[in-house]
Amino acid sequence: AGNDITIDNGTYVESNTGNINITAGGNFSLLATTKFDAYIGALSTDNINITANGGDIEIAVNTLGVTSSSGDITYTADNMALSGSTDAGTGIVTLKPATSGTLTDLGGTDASGILGLTETELNTISAATLVVGDSANTGGIVISNSITLASASVPTLYLITGAGIDNTASSNTITVDNLVLTAVTGIGSSSNPLETQISRLNAYNSTSGDINISNTGDLIIDGFDIGSIFGIVNDATNGEVTINNTGSIDIPGTDSLFGVVADGNIALTATGNITAGSDNSIVAALSSSGNVTLNAGYDISLGQNSHYSNIYTNSSGSITLDAGNDITIDNGTDIESDTGDITYTA
Repeated sequence: AGNDITIDNGTYVESNTGNINITAGGNFSLLATTKFDAYIGALSTDNINITANGGDIEIAVNTLGVTSSSGDITYTADNMALSGSTDAGTGIVTLKPATSGTLTDLGGTDASGILGLTETELNTISAATLVVGDSANTGGIVISNSITLASASVPTLYLITGAGIDNTASSNTITVDNLVLTAVTGIGSSSNPLETQISRLNAYNSTSGDINISNTGDLIIDGFDIGSIFGIVNDATNGEVTINNTGSIDIPGTDSLFGVVADGNIALTATGNITAGSDNSIVAALSSSGNVTLNAGYDISLGQNSHYSNIYTNSSGSITLDAGNDITIDNGTDIESDTGDITYTA
């Protein structure tokens, strides 16, 4: 009813076997005003849910923070001040706005209508996966400053929104081991792609816009987290997928049957090799109405370790493979276009 909840001065809120659910109509605060060991903890696999519907969530420094053994921890508020620790162990930590339409700003600070999450705040969190955002929120996600997450604390970052995911400047980079992206109106743009420094990518866009990502470092495209059989999918009408990578691109088929799928054009560019099918047979690329282009600075190798890695375009879409060195197509791999041209250049 608009009221605040404060836990302070050595107070423990602890559950042995049940969930902990805290909902404030105003602000929620975990403080250390005179004593340093205020604490919220779930000792088993149960979850912790903290919501501030009308205010901020504050987890203060010098508290013992919020901890679960392996259950999930979820914070829901339009502003957050995170200086104390949040540790979900092998569970998931989720940070999401309370009000639909609130913009989430990675690297930015809180403001009216903006949930700002600085790099310092994000690095107070330990979890197998850090989820930022909510599929029901239409405010979108922007990256206003570079973010680096320590792999020992957060190996996987999952950004999810009911709108788009964008950079505010081309120099802003997300650095994390594994990145998962789910959007509705696009991820990056042709003029300002999402800048990343990651090892693995799993991405989905549903309704409009393109997927444009520029990565540094060897990149694996696979369906390791979203729970689908796809590595990257753009379901938007005429929606394109463009990946520019400084390093190699691998589509191994470890956790997916399809590598990159789009209604429109697919363009994968790597300064190193482009390889597919090392772990399982896979459709490496499939375009419903556009072209597929693979451009490698070194080799293109499709079909490895007795596995095929097919490429398909429907209608008049063309297929172009361009390698600085060799092109190898093996193990029953199909390269097939309905009526478009197929071009190999090595």
